[in-house]
Amino acid sequence: TLLETTTSLLNHDLHWSLCNLRASVTRGLTPKQDYCCICLQQYKRRQETSDEIIVFSCGHLYHSLCLLSKECGLETQGLMRWTCYKCNSSNKAGKLCESFSELKKGSSTSLAQASSESALDPQQIQAFDQLCRLYRGTSRLALLTELSRSRGGERPGPLSVSQGDSALSSVFQNENFQLHLAPPPFAEE
Repeated sequence: TLLETTTSLLNHDLHWSLCNLRASVTRGLTPKQDYCCICLQQYKRRQETSDEIIVFSCGHLYHSLCLLSKECGLETQGLMRWTCYKCNSSNKAGKLCESFSELKKGSSTSLAQASSESALDPQQIQAFDQLCRLYRGTSRLALLTELSRSRGGERPGPLSVSQGDSALSSVFQNENFQLHLAPPPFAEE
């Protein structure tokens, strides 16, 4: 029963992770409107060969020449680094909607491929650290590993590991560890 439960939990986690990964890879960028947020011209009607369409993850759409005129484009290491003009001007304190992908007429670069080539700025690093702190905790896999180790010849309960070695100590010996249990459903008779 423990093996079945473990297998079920691992399969559920794997399925959930793969579904989220597939969704994030196949998700396209959808503009909120069909016109440039700076010049207010529809992107389909403007046909300049040097002009490209830039769509940010926030949904704002721009012509590349319009962004360059507002100094929202920066070339680094051969790539254009674009910053959303609306988000940048309305959020002086932070959260810039940046995109390293350029949607050219008919062809697009994957956001995942473009972001793997980019470096994070200090603001993005700080936001990532806050996110990591928010979701820090013991994973299901760590709990199941601890339980399977404790069943290997030892009696159930906290593992007999020296307290001095924090790398090998059990998650159950962590004083901040809490199980979030729900009470059993109330059965009316």
